[in-house]
Amino acid sequence: MITDGNEVHPAWYRQPWMWLVVGLPLTSVVASLFMVYISVKHKDDLVRDDWYKAGRAINQDLHAETRARELGLAASLVLDPAGPAVSVTISNGTTLPERLQLLMVHSTLSGEDMTVMLQRGADGAWRGALPRLPMGKRHLMLEPLLPENDAGRWRLRAADVIFQGEPVNLLPHG
Repeated sequence: MITDGNEVHPAWYRQPWMWLVVGLPLTSVVASLFMVYISVKHKDDLVRDDWYKAGRAINQDLHAETRARELGLAASLVLDPAGPAVSVTISNGTTLPERLQLLMVHSTLSGEDMTVMLQRGADGAWRGALPRLPMGKRHLMLEPLLPENDAGRWRLRAADVIFQGEPVNLLPHG
């Protein structure tokens, strides 16, 4: 305590205004250090490393979409929770391959992406086993298992939240 004539002043660390003046910037510094820690520990994977190559492949993607539209392809996908499995039926009279590839891409987390190989069954539907049931919105892409530069390549797409037992329609875009 400091005395100034008749007035008694408490020590500096007992002054409420001092804690307000020092406390707010100190809280800001601690919060920013915590944010730096979070950003270093949990890095984003939103940007692809091969973005240039992916950009050049857009024209090939458009060809696959156009081919699906020319063939009049449309598909319906249903999740079976018992498996977990997925079933796909395609509406078109054209001859389709025995095996298809279904890509289930998460919008922001690449670790949640899944690729499922589908095999045609006796009833004409394609089925495949899932490693786990997908949670949340997915970008779905259905393609035949053909080489990248094959002229018969086509693609159907959808972006939807997938619920067990409810169909999701896949259509050509573009």
